[in-house]
Amino acid sequence: MTNAVALFLGGLILGAVVGVVGRVTHFCTMGAISDRVLFGSWRRLRAWALALAVALVGTQALFLVTGLDAGRAALLRVPAFWPGAPLGGLLFGVGMVLAGGCAYRNLVRAASGSLKGMTVCLVMAFVAWPASALVPSFGGPAATLPAFWPAPWRWLLVLLAAGALLFAALKEPRAAARREQAGIGLALGLAVPLGFALTGALGDEARSLAFVAPSRELLLWAFMGPGSWPGFGAALVLGTLVGAFLAGFGRGGFRVEGFASGADLGRHLLGAALMGFGGAVALGCTVGQGLSGLALLAPGALTATGGIVLGAVAALRFLLHGWTLGLPLPGGAGRGA
Repeated sequence: MTNAVALFLGGLILGAVVGVVGRVTHFCTMGAISDRVLFGSWRRLRAWALALAVALVGTQALFLVTGLDAGRAALLRVPAFWPGAPLGGLLFGVGMVLAGGCAYRNLVRAASGSLKGMTVCLVMAFVAWPASALVPSFGGPAATLPAFWPAPWRWLLVLLAAGALLFAALKEPRAAARREQAGIGLALGLAVPLGFALTGALGDEARSLAFVAPSRELLLWAFMGPGSWPGFGAALVLGTLVGAFLAGFGRGGFRVEGFASGADLGRHLLGAALMGFGGAVALGCTVGQGLSGLALLAPGALTATGGIVLGAVAALRFLLHGWTLGLPLPGGAGRGA
């Protein structure tokens, strides 16, 4: 088996697991933020906190134990002052509110029969295609957030951060909710170091879960690449679609969901465009930067994730106070929209 085939199969399997989790649990970072802003609920944010804690410890342990070259992780070569991280994150955060979910959630929606999700994913990928040309090629050595700290102090930071995230995650009082959060957190959190392990061992660069750039890669492969194996990112997106589709059987199955009105279509198109542009220049989305980037301690991950959260909160409050385009609030369903 060649490396290309192994990367494709690994990405497909990893994506399928992530797709099943998204379909069964309805997890979505935008939904988690909207739950907090609109309803005061921390439930899904606790699941995200657990996923990040697992991803952080698992990823740092992976590079320490296996000796994989951290310099092969492209996110670690992006300078901390890259302005595209916070600005792109801000646009992505606004876009995911308008589009009714993050890139991950819209892939799951598309696999479940949602024309909204399909439209968002396609437009996002088409916009990310030219937008990626605005990002310079970053060279130089890899640098983590505490680049000047020796390894023992860096591990102290990792353990303190993971401990704080676990403390926040375990504050859920309901046993059923804790079990669901544990499932989401462990599945998504472990998928991140597994992705780095697979690509670090077999690929040209170490990368893991992400959905904006991989959606663009799948689109490029569809137009230009048949006859060759899709790369890890494209396989990850394909696997997410397949896993979410298969998980739908017995849970509502494949149900077509159309647009409620022209305003509904317009809002999703605008949101998808903002997500594609913002995710491309920020070099990641709620998963690509908010999980994989933070797990790497990548310099731009904090500013990109902060921009995403700020953009989402601002858009939700803007909608809450009047600009609804005649539609229900995106978080109205309470399950990630």
